[in-house]
Amino acid sequence: MEGKAAPHFLLTPAQCSQRSDKRVDQATTLLGWVLKLREIFHFIVNGMLAEVATHLKWRRITEKLAPSLLFYTLTAWGQAPRTAGMAPVVEGSVGYCYVNLDVPATGRGNLNGVDVSLTADFLPRLGIKLDGSYARAGNIFESGQTASALSYMAGPVFYPLQWKRITVYTHALLGGARVRGEVDSVAGGYLVGYSNEFAWAAGGGVQYRLTPQTKLQFGADYLHTAMFGPSIALQGQNNLRAVASIVWLFGKRKDY
Repeated sequence: MEGKAAPHFLLTPAQCSQRSDKRVDQATTLLGWVLKLREIFHFIVNGMLAEVATHLKWRRITEKLAPSLLFYTLTAWGQAPRTAGMAPVVEGSVGYCYVNLDVPATGRGNLNGVDVSLTADFLPRLGIKLDGSYARAGNIFESGQTASALSYMAGPVFYPLQWKRITVYTHALLGGARVRGEVDSVAGGYLVGYSNEFAWAAGGGVQYRLTPQTKLQFGADYLHTAMFGPSIALQGQNNLRAVASIVWLFGKRKDY
């Protein structure tokens, strides 16, 4: 059951192998076009740079004035008054991700991967988070197939408690998830497929401040996704996701 616009499909193991060979050929052709486009791009850029260098009569003067202008600009910016709490604080995090994946009528699989997020705090205790994670496991249920879960979500984040070094947060995220793995068949054996459906997550965690610009973060979520069951119909998955990551702050330190 495979359609061009379908967000999911199922294949037999033999069909999966043939599909992999076709993807290799397609990837080789695509790489050739990328290399050609790179050569064209370099030709255009080099031509533009040569044309600019020919017509810039004041290039030497600009090179001499640029350091001075940059110095005075940075000096003026550094001496400008600041208004506390006006600009949003942006946080970026990268870390380890563990997903306990619910496979309908089969069991639960343990997946490992990476999680990245970007958070903009517009208010002292409220912000918006963009979150993406990818986790996988090889030879799931000793089937010889790989299981994976790719999620991409966004939503509000709230900071109910904060101390000198510790911050507690909660969030609710909406988006999608692409779940891949083996599916037991009622006719015997299994099929290989994936689903790309609506997903959501709710949870929270704790941040521990190491320096004014870095933190350690530990969190856990309930992650709801969808995947095929033995009846070849989409079923909801009740998953658990845990994250341990390093957080970098870009902007003024939060003052609660």
